[in-house]
Amino acid sequence: METLVNKRTLLVTLGFVLAVVIVGLIAGLARPSCHDPPSGGTAASRVDGQPWLDHRLPPYLIPVHYDLRLFPDFYDNQTRFYGNVTIRINVTATAQHLLVHCKAMNITRTELKVDGRPTQIDAVFPHEPNQYWVIQTAADIPADSVAEVSMSFDGSLTNGLVGLYRSTYLNSKTGQRRYLVSSKFQPTDARKAFPCLDEPGLKSTFNVTLVHRPEYTALSNMPAALPYSQGLVETTFQESVPMVTYLACFVISDFAFKEGVTKSGFWVFLSFQFRVFATPDRINQTQYSLDFGIKSLDYFTDYFGVPYPLPKMDMIAIPDFASGAMEHWGLITYRESSMLFHDQQSSLANKIRVASVIAHEIAHMWFGNLVTMKWWDDLWLNEGFASYMRYKAMEVIHPEWNVPDDFLICDLHVVMEKDAAVTSHPIVVPVAHPDQINEVFDPISYSKGASVIRMLEAFMGHDQFKEGIRNYMKAFEFKTTVTDDLWHYLGQVSRTAQIKAIMDTWTRQMGYPVVRVEYGAERTLTLSQHRFVLDENEDPRSPPSEYNYIWSTPVTYVTSKGDTSLLWLNSKQGEVIKCIRSVNNWVKFNVNQTGYYITDYPLAKWQQFGRLMSRIPRVLGTADRTNLIGDIFALAKAGQRSYSLALDVAKSMRNETEYVPWRAFSMGISYVSTMLYSSVYYGQWQYIQKYANYLIQAPHCTPLTHRALKVTLVSLACLHGDQETLNNVTDVFQRWIASPNDSNVAIGLRTVVFPYGMYEAGNADEWNVVWERYQAATVPQEKRRLLHTLTLTRRTWLLNRLLSYSLDESKIRGQDFFTVLIYMSFNRLAEGLLWDWVRTHWSALVDRFGLHSRYLGRLVPAIVSTFNTEFQLEQLKDFWKKYPEGGAGERGRHQTLEKIRANIAWMQVNEASIGKWLSDQ
Repeated sequence: METLVNKRTLLVTLGFVLAVVIVGLIAGLARPSCHDPPSGGTAASRVDGQPWLDHRLPPYLIPVHYDLRLFPDFYDNQTRFYGNVTIRINVTATAQHLLVHCKAMNITRTELKVDGRPTQIDAVFPHEPNQYWVIQTAADIPADSVAEVSMSFDGSLTNGLVGLYRSTYLNSKTGQRRYLVSSKFQPTDARKAFPCLDEPGLKSTFNVTLVHRPEYTALSNMPAALPYSQGLVETTFQESVPMVTYLACFVISDFAFKEGVTKSGFWVFLSFQFRVFATPDRINQTQYSLDFGIKSLDYFTDYFGVPYPLPKMDMIAIPDFASGAMEHWGLITYRESSMLFHDQQSSLANKIRVASVIAHEIAHMWFGNLVTMKWWDDLWLNEGFASYMRYKAMEVIHPEWNVPDDFLICDLHVVMEKDAAVTSHPIVVPVAHPDQINEVFDPISYSKGASVIRMLEAFMGHDQFKEGIRNYMKAFEFKTTVTDDLWHYLGQVSRTAQIKAIMDTWTRQMGYPVVRVEYGAERTLTLSQHRFVLDENEDPRSPPSEYNYIWSTPVTYVTSKGDTSLLWLNSKQGEVIKCIRSVNNWVKFNVNQTGYYITDYPLAKWQQFGRLMSRIPRVLGTADRTNLIGDIFALAKAGQRSYSLALDVAKSMRNETEYVPWRAFSMGISYVSTMLYSSVYYGQWQYIQKYANYLIQAPHCTPLTHRALKVTLVSLACLHGDQETLNNVTDVFQRWIASPNDSNVAIGLRTVVFPYGMYEAGNADEWNVVWERYQAATVPQEKRRLLHTLTLTRRTWLLNRLLSYSLDESKIRGQDFFTVLIYMSFNRLAEGLLWDWVRTHWSALVDRFGLHSRYLGRLVPAIVSTFNTEFQLEQLKDFWKKYPEGGAGERGRHQTLEKIRANIAWMQVNEASIGKWLSDQ
């Protein structure tokens, strides 16, 4: 029986592949010419009857189902895939053209049925500008008919890390090199794997069959419906729920897995199978992901009040993966460093990172998958919510981590700096071309989206917010939405606020306000708001906004007496509150910094807050102290307050024992440190090390045991040249180099010890040892730490060697190419070398990644962000003049020019004044 089954499955599968090739050849010989559009119009302008000239699919095409068969041939050094697809499309208007997306593939057969009857095709042709395959019929397709488009196709598995691609890994236990196939389609790369109608507003069901060898396991969104047998076999999966094309996922691998069972679900008596997959030699690093993943899914099922609709959940760690993770429905794919966790060799920070990514992706099962944005201009509905909701799951599952305060330093403060540029963009932003689609996967969609949702929940109240979200979910499950749909359902449950009117001011114009507080007579305070812009030379009215840069701002405050309140600031001037009982009382605005704005107090009140945090810091909560530190440094950076004031207020850090305020302080002064690096005042600026040293050496400071705080303090001391700390770090690093047993370096401190040890004492011998350990490392987080360390040598010839290695995927994985360059940009001694290297290799990088790559688009802005001279600015302008096509980095180019101009202006205004303040200390 076994032999008969083997022969049968082999013949069936080989017959399928052969049929694809033969039918494709016949169709290729018999079909009309298909490489040029028919005459009658040009691509220069939109013409009626030529729907392929529009970047959006015509609205009369509504896909409802895909039957898809794929054979990825990645065995025996083969690197192509072959497939057949039949797409069932409802055609709602009389039409003569059907359009499907396809990119970087060879279409070998196109057939059409309308209402079950074969239909003559007059012509087929590609339209590459909009990535279409156009099917022109000989006669009109009637309105309200059902078209079935059947196609055969093939493509390459080696076109980067998007679409359908081949990956590889070295099994550290067996020494064998193994191959696998994986996929990543978001935002617009499903069309690289199979012809499809590739827009987020179009949901369809899928029947998927994957052909593979029996020693491999095939995975897709749904469970396998038919078991596979030995021989070259087909795995057919259950029909999917309605979903968009970018959520489809296909993996064929020899990975191992662990499994558990959820407490809740839609299927199998309210529970279902939850599995985690990894390479066989790393499956022992998946237990935490399995446990946390199950808890997260159970949490969100309860929170949203809508059951998870699939009968299984798989998570898989892919050796080569472009993003941190991707929320494919029922089959979430991760970079290994974002999913794997080793109890002995991964740090607490690594654990928090893994939990954060997993919670984000599982939140997407509802926000993004069950309910999907209709078009990419509402991407924030997916990413903003997932970025915010992850904190809720983490807070419940790990209350000891205190993640609500972490939101300030991980999301809020980071994005507010970016959003203070006049080249920022609104959360809801028009997008058209795929390059623009890639651009909006940025901190505005993710972190600003999360920040305004956090603010919204704070003024609505948790219960009302949750009720509105549940109603929204139930109304739009398996459907697509726009931002106004969300406001409608939240507005229905809000008792005090006009949600749409308020939130439009935050989502449809860029930026945010600074709320200024003025003390008046008769114990009154007057509030006003103005747009906050980091570069004082930029026009805060630019570009024009229909809301005139006025926000409906929920202003909260707490007084020294413990009173709290909320008021609304809806204009630039005029809100007056009476709450001051004596001149010694204080009023702290933006309680817990739930509002997306900065507060500026009178000079005397800033000084009062500085004294307050120095003497009795616990009178204010951790989030409020973090808020004050973050605001005063933002105001100083923008030239709206002096750095002498900011640094005086920050003297309170000597008594601060919590990690989050210290992190805010570190973020505030790191910009100053970067700008002053080549300044005559940099030696004096190292005075800042005393802030950290005071706490490091304070014997009473028990919170020092908080590992994140210790890492921050040691890093600050090293960054600012504290010789004692640097000597200690270097000594530990050299002992680690000398001994193959690296247990003498605490896991949490390796992120500081390794790079600073290399920077201080890293010669060729030390660098080679680190390189060898990098190649041998089996824990992804350790591998990243070692890669970072390699970029921090002072030896330029070693840096050039590493850059050469980064181009060789046998030495450094393709997914880590940009990581190498970003890490190296942190090495100030490598600044010129790296900039020259990128300019020299730019054409090759464009050929390799394409201008549509958002990662390539972010590269130059990242490595030149510290430029602060006119000469460097002109170099950058000349480079972009030579290469004028920005692709997915077009907006980033404008933002970078603004940032460098702001850096230059900052040096002119602040360098000497900071030097004077340092001289006075």
